[in-house]
Amino acid sequence: MPAKSIERRAQEDGVPYPDWARAREGWLFTTPGDVIDHDAILEFLLALTKTYKVQAIGIDQAGATAMVTRLQRELGEALVQEVPQGFRYLSEPSKLLEALVVGQQLRHPNNPVMNWCMGNLAVEENAWRETRPVKISQRQRIDGPVSLILALAMHLRHQPAPEPKFQMIILGGRERAGGWR
Repeated sequence: MPAKSIERRAQEDGVPYPDWARAREGWLFTTPGDVIDHDAILEFLLALTKTYKVQAIGIDQAGATAMVTRLQRELGEALVQEVPQGFRYLSEPSKLLEALVVGQQLRHPNNPVMNWCMGNLAVEENAWRETRPVKISQRQRIDGPVSLILALAMHLRHQPAPEPKFQMIILGGRERAGGWR
């Protein structure tokens, strides 16, 4: 969030953004100025890749073309990929997030920003029962859970295909277990 607009946004949204930014735990990061500083975000992401073994970065396409291009130039096209925000691309990771939450398999450090964002999250479903995240209301933010869904999308995208458990060969009208030839 831009540092110079954090107080105004806190009043408009009725949310303690400044407290979260000042917290010792660093719940919310700010960028210099009164608009989002993509250079600062890029530097932050590049610093993370020096500390952590980042295996994939999924990015929302909306307004991020320059960021995607710069990250791909720095880290490689295979590591940085756009994730379209439609049902087709978000349904499986959205359902996986729901299963992790319902199954109590997701742990986080009680981050108040993520807690607030999760409370603003709703699910939209289409005729094919595909789902995607949406905001409950326009002023609310869901950046945290959407980022988590994008991370899950990248995780799913980069998983090796499962080995078949059973294979059958049909030779001359006879069946034989073993494998395809």
